[in-house]
Amino acid sequence: MRAIRGHYYLLLFLFLIILNIVIRIPCTPELGTDSFFIHALCDSISAHGHAQWVSHPLSYLGLYPFSYPSGVPFLISGINQCAGIDMPSTILITSTFLGILSIFTSYLMAKSILNDNIFKFLVAFSFSLSPIILKFTIFNISTRGLFLVLLPLFVWSLFKQRDSDDIVIKLKFLALSIVLFLTLASTHRMFWAVVFLWALFILIIISHNIKIWKIIPRFFPTLSFIFSLFIFILALIALLFPSILNVNTIILIKIPVFFALLMLAFVSIHMLIFERENESIRKFYSNNLAILALTLFLIQFTPLAPIRDLWYLCHDIGHLLPYTCDSAWSQMLNLFILLIGRLGIFFLLGIIGLIYIILKGNFDHKKAFLAFLLITFLPFFHRAPYYYQFSSFIFCVFAAFILSALFNGSEHIDRFVFLRRINFGQIKISTAIIALILSFSVAFSGYTLIHRYNNPGNYMTSATENAGLFVKSYAPGININGIDVWRVRVVSGYYNFSVPKEVKIIPRKLSFSLADLGGYLRCPIGYRYENISNRKKELLWFGYTIPYKYQKYGLTNKIYCNGEKNIWYIKEHKWRYLSLSVSNNE
Repeated sequence: MRAIRGHYYLLLFLFLIILNIVIRIPCTPELGTDSFFIHALCDSISAHGHAQWVSHPLSYLGLYPFSYPSGVPFLISGINQCAGIDMPSTILITSTFLGILSIFTSYLMAKSILNDNIFKFLVAFSFSLSPIILKFTIFNISTRGLFLVLLPLFVWSLFKQRDSDDIVIKLKFLALSIVLFLTLASTHRMFWAVVFLWALFILIIISHNIKIWKIIPRFFPTLSFIFSLFIFILALIALLFPSILNVNTIILIKIPVFFALLMLAFVSIHMLIFERENESIRKFYSNNLAILALTLFLIQFTPLAPIRDLWYLCHDIGHLLPYTCDSAWSQMLNLFILLIGRLGIFFLLGIIGLIYIILKGNFDHKKAFLAFLLITFLPFFHRAPYYYQFSSFIFCVFAAFILSALFNGSEHIDRFVFLRRINFGQIKISTAIIALILSFSVAFSGYTLIHRYNNPGNYMTSATENAGLFVKSYAPGININGIDVWRVRVVSGYYNFSVPKEVKIIPRKLSFSLADLGGYLRCPIGYRYENISNRKKELLWFGYTIPYKYQKYGLTNKIYCNGEKNIWYIKEHKWRYLSLSVSNNE
């Protein structure tokens, strides 16, 4: 294993910090759409002195009706009031700081996995400069930014608990894990994935301590291989000939939850017995795991999918992708392009690194934990961005494994055809290849930033700002709704987040559907409107056109127009006709 001298390593890290600062110098006003919603929450706290949406302890975690995770709004509002600067400057400074912080959180996590200087630097470099981290840490205060930056720190605290033999140190890191978990829970609803992550880590540790592979029957490898092959063939049939499968006759399709749990059970068993002393058995399970991982990725495009919801891939961001969603192959290609655009070239290197680790076969509990966590989320990548965003740090880790193996001249690297002829005795060759890859990754991330800067929909235009100023001057205090409304609310100063008085809290039922489970975890408490007032209501609609549901009453009047955006005054007779949230499709 090659080492880098201390002063050179320090210069590398200084270069990385400077590069992170320079690349985060914004070329536009505040970026993002969710960022303006959080911006409005922060302004509301600063204006009213408290969070209007907090009516229950669960409101701080966003698990109560009309609430949102409140960690970031309180943080930004507190910094804003203490520093005495305006809110946009507060957001710019905080988001840049989070970008720099991502270097150190990923570095600590990498050090707990493999204490190799090159590996640690590669993880910190790839994570802090990945397109997904840049998206949420450049003049943007979306809560996902803080969540993704702190997630490697939480994983680091778990690994440190496992590595320490001193019970006092274990308890200290356990306390730190609890604090970080509560911080993540108050930051974004993705914390439910952290619950799964923590449970999975405990399962891996328990199986490692009790040596569960010693109680597995001898016939299990053959049985697992037959099952893996059967499921893989079934997934291929579903992918190539979806019309052949009859939903009424195949029980695995009729009960997708059962199918998903069955698949995950077999994956977990493979991961838990990777530490067998028998080399041939370990290699056998490695091949089975590769088949299962590929199967879990393919089934999301077939009727076998645990959840098949193409709204995000085909409609929400479908206009950004080059292919339509007419077939499973086009959906797969769109997802592949999306993942490269969001995660960068380290997505491809992460896949290669995962294959390298699987074929190498020497899984410890940390590699097994990260591999199983990634494989578990594979069937859901098409459904929502949260799954691949949560897994972004894992791709960086496995990409660093393959690049550090290239740098150190691993004897296993010759498995890959395109690297067989490289002479690892010449350090300049491997160093040049890695430098070229890192340079290309920065260039690609810069290209994604240019694409964001060139899209006016990613920041507040002058037309939107002028519309907000008009509302602030001539129609203050009137509810505003419509497309891109949070940017108008931030400018106009409309910060009404109080819970409607007509709302009654009711229990929410939980079904066995994975889709319903997602909605339940998002907000496990339901509500309904009662004693709806018939008083005349008024609101402003912001957008180029006005929805038909408002036009049909004939109670609208255009009061503002600047060529791009219009403001309509709407007066309705009944509260029931007002929509608290209007989708962009209307």
